[in-house]
Amino acid sequence: MVPSCALSSKRTALLDQLLHTVDEVEAARPLIVRLPQAVLEARPAEGGFSIKELYGSIATWDTDVFTPAGHGIATGAAPDIEKPAAMSWQEYSMADVLGRVVEARLELVSLLQAEAPEAWERYGELWGAQHNLYSLAHVAALHSASVHRRVAQQLKPVL
Repeated sequence: MVPSCALSSKRTALLDQLLHTVDEVEAARPLIVRLPQAVLEARPAEGGFSIKELYGSIATWDTDVFTPAGHGIATGAAPDIEKPAAMSWQEYSMADVLGRVVEARLELVSLLQAEAPEAWERYGELWGAQHNLYSLAHVAALHSASVHRRVAQQLKPVL
């Protein structure tokens, strides 16, 4: 059994990682919103995603997967969540996309912060795998990190 102080530290670290996405988006915002639409909407390869779509995926997954799954796991209800369909973020301004990312991430963090420590240890099945709030928060943080890495790769040739 892991001591409760270690689990508390783990919760804090995961929540900090999730909030780091908000910090990264806000730090990048002044640069990103000034880029030409052609750069923001360009797909790097067949089947690839544009910068708008990459950032939008954070909002989509937070809103349609991580937040409802977190609620279901925390309450003991089996989360019946489908993988989100690809949403076209191309029609939105980059400022709106980034605003939605921040809003969706803060909603997720708010939900997780409100859960009691014992809720974090409860498991639920999501897409054939057992998850608790620790693993769900970790997956959300990994998804965000992957998006930031891919955006950086796409921006490298134009900066």
